[in-house]
Amino acid sequence: MLVALKRRGEDDRDHYANKRMDLGGPLLASLFRLLFRKLTKDMRQYVQKCVDSGKEINVPGAVKTQTISKGLKYSLATGNWGQQGTQGIRAGVSQVLNRLAYASTLSHLRRVNSPIGREGKLAKPRQLHNSLWGMMCPAETPEGQAVGLVKNLALMSYITVGSPSAPLLEFLDEWTTEPLEEVAPAHIAKVGVIYDIPLKELRLFTDYGRASRPLFIVDEQQLLIKKHTIIKLQNREETEYGWNDLVADGFVEYVDTEEEETTMIAMTIKDLQAARLNPTGAYSSTYTHCEIHPSMILGVCASIIPFPDHNQNTYQSAMGKQAMGMYCTNYQNRMDTQGFVLYYPQKPLVTTRSMEYLKFRELPAGINAIVAIATYSGYNQEDSLMMNQSSIDRGFFRSIFYRAYKEEETKQGSISKEHIELPNPDCTSGMKHGTYDKLDLDGLIEPGTRVSGEDIIVGKTVALPEDPSGTVQRFTKRDASLALRGAESGAIDQVMLTTNDAGQKFVKEDMPFTSEGIVPDLIVNPHAIPSRMTIGHLVEALMSKVGYA
Repeated sequence: MLVALKRRGEDDRDHYANKRMDLGGPLLASLFRLLFRKLTKDMRQYVQKCVDSGKEINVPGAVKTQTISKGLKYSLATGNWGQQGTQGIRAGVSQVLNRLAYASTLSHLRRVNSPIGREGKLAKPRQLHNSLWGMMCPAETPEGQAVGLVKNLALMSYITVGSPSAPLLEFLDEWTTEPLEEVAPAHIAKVGVIYDIPLKELRLFTDYGRASRPLFIVDEQQLLIKKHTIIKLQNREETEYGWNDLVADGFVEYVDTEEEETTMIAMTIKDLQAARLNPTGAYSSTYTHCEIHPSMILGVCASIIPFPDHNQNTYQSAMGKQAMGMYCTNYQNRMDTQGFVLYYPQKPLVTTRSMEYLKFRELPAGINAIVAIATYSGYNQEDSLMMNQSSIDRGFFRSIFYRAYKEEETKQGSISKEHIELPNPDCTSGMKHGTYDKLDLDGLIEPGTRVSGEDIIVGKTVALPEDPSGTVQRFTKRDASLALRGAESGAIDQVMLTTNDAGQKFVKEDMPFTSEGIVPDLIVNPHAIPSRMTIGHLVEALMSKVGYA
């Protein structure tokens, strides 16, 4: 009505105040509700059938025990969220966590997917919106079809999980005209409080899925947090004073996208200082909050880029996820489908402040290489690299690749039964081409055994049904053994595999050297630089050289 009367504008459907995010908890809760409703519906139908036919009601028989567990397993395994065989199923909700590198794992855990068709050519939902400041990373988004639709949370952003509205309602009932300052900050830390002056409304939000972020609280152009609190925070091992205490004491508060519209946020502490010293000349004299740090607008991958103000950050955010390093510390005890580990990963010479908190020092990716930017000999045309053979011999960029193979004994109906064992060629049909010699009597290969393409690594047989005519059969079993992939070779490591592929064409050429006798590990063609416009990369290289010297 107000919009029709032109008393207020239309709501912006791309504003994050008008959006809610579904997290794992609510998604699982809605799926469980759907499956539980199906269970009760089936029970009702069974009871109705028994009443109509005059049969006795068997309560244990009425409950289909597999409905909920099978439904949950189906959705988690396939990513299709909803009841199997019905309308309204959402695809790709559950995904396999990316374990290529540690940065890619962190990035995947903070990814936000917009439920808009990828084929739509609408530009509006893909564009960077003002309300995304501090909530979503402005740089980290895929190139191509999903650009702007798949986003990543900024470093300090927090999605509300919902808080009970009863304490607020109770307070409003008792003290309708009293100020909200009397409520303890811990109770309303994650509650959205919006005072809409044109509509004369006070809106309080306690629901889940709102994007919010922490800010310092400002009162009379001064931060409420003081130096002694920061010292207490720095000595948190002794004082046991942490982040939650900061929120509870009212120094920091979480502000959501809608409440942010009614605040005045200072970018730095210097802005507050300017507002105190010169109220008339300052940008604002009514600051309510202050940014913790402006760099907190970036996400995980953009935070590990040095000199992001001179780089192509969207491009690097996608590339940084593919850098090989140490993806987790317990990789030797894990059963990941694939695992890539660099033998000698190094912490970069040029780091960012955020790297320390993203554990980049403990789990680095990549090596500090000596790089020459030159067209030396012409063998590095079209983005190809020239590598120093002696560097490779000394372990430069040496890596290991793990692949997990899985095999299990399963029943196929009530007749045929699978069994893991060393197959006997005299009574087993369909034996494979690969060698079975490396298997032990239990049908399993021993750790440390070297294997190559099509070698059998797990022996398995399936019992064949007996001939109904009673004729004696030559074969009583069929081979169902697991073989190594044809193109791979390696060694058995516990129950995991390592492979080492070689198929590159190398050209022998003497490496150039500087007046100090430094020989490069890599030679990059200078023609690769201008088209990519990654000036920050060159500045980082120069700064690494200074740091190394």
